[in-house]
Amino acid sequence: MKNIFILFLLTALTINCVAFIPNLNFDLKTSYNDNILQLSQNDKDNFIDNLKPDKFQIHSLDDVISSLKSEIVFRHKFFYNHTQKIKLSQKYEKFWHNSIKDNYNFRILIQQYLNRQINISFVYTCHPEIYVNHYKSVVDKGVYREFTYAKNVYQSILNLKLISFLSVRYKFEFSQLYFNEYFTEYDAKNVFNEFNIALSPSKNINVNFSYGYRDSDASGEEAYTDHPEITNLKNPSYEQNSYKSELRIKNFVWEKFALTLGFTYQEKYYKSPFESDEYHYARDEFVTVYNFSPKFVVNDFLQVALFGKYNLRKIRSPFDNVIRDKEYNNYQVGIAVDLNFNK
Repeated sequence: MKNIFILFLLTALTINCVAFIPNLNFDLKTSYNDNILQLSQNDKDNFIDNLKPDKFQIHSLDDVISSLKSEIVFRHKFFYNHTQKIKLSQKYEKFWHNSIKDNYNFRILIQQYLNRQINISFVYTCHPEIYVNHYKSVVDKGVYREFTYAKNVYQSILNLKLISFLSVRYKFEFSQLYFNEYFTEYDAKNVFNEFNIALSPSKNINVNFSYGYRDSDASGEEAYTDHPEITNLKNPSYEQNSYKSELRIKNFVWEKFALTLGFTYQEKYYKSPFESDEYHYARDEFVTVYNFSPKFVVNDFLQVALFGKYNLRKIRSPFDNVIRDKEYNNYQVGIAVDLNFNK
């Protein structure tokens, strides 16, 4: 599937290339996160008291994070002389005190306009490695190992502007997660469908509502075919409902000032059939996210924004230790500077 995206991109880049209008953007962010691994209070206490040194390979629970996202955008005429945009972007995050959490991703987006009311996008995003934490591996006699994975994400997005104040969007997403050799039971293929409605009752107010459903099919017991000695099987497959709402206000108090407020609620239901699989059997998660972002538009070249986010996860499980280990809360606040060249 990745080859199809690359072929489509190369085709678009070689057709009518003289009409390309490049645009270059940089997004710089610095933020503070009080719980970078999203640890439970029990795990925080264990880290502070140094009770499980093999599990925690971080230097601090919190950290300052700096990121740089660079993006180049090409606009040209394609497909019956309609506008097409091609965006190539990459993002790098640096954790000042915990380099084990540093990460990088790159993204390719092709957006094709069919007319003023309809456009469709194809997106490919690659995360070469994502670090979560250190956990015990069942294939390595319970030794703590890095819990890392690579992720490929493929998306197609259809945007429809039905009337002047009403737009709808449908997003289909397929993702592949490949964990390292110690945790192959978590390898998964995810399918996600999302529907969004955007209302603009006035030129300065935009309200978004969306619902998404994700089905994750993990390798589970299939990963143990070469390890007949393992009897404590795991299956981290799950289903998830996601509800989001967002309010954007332009010219808020002042014509160069904008405000965004967001709310997300997620329900995740694990599907493990093995009662011995305590951390997945009959486990339900409920995640609430609040976010805000006031933004100041200096000019067409420069925008400055503050942002904040608070996460809270609650667990329902027949096992008290799962509730103790998996519930968490954390917040992140920061500042972002967006530079737009040749706008």
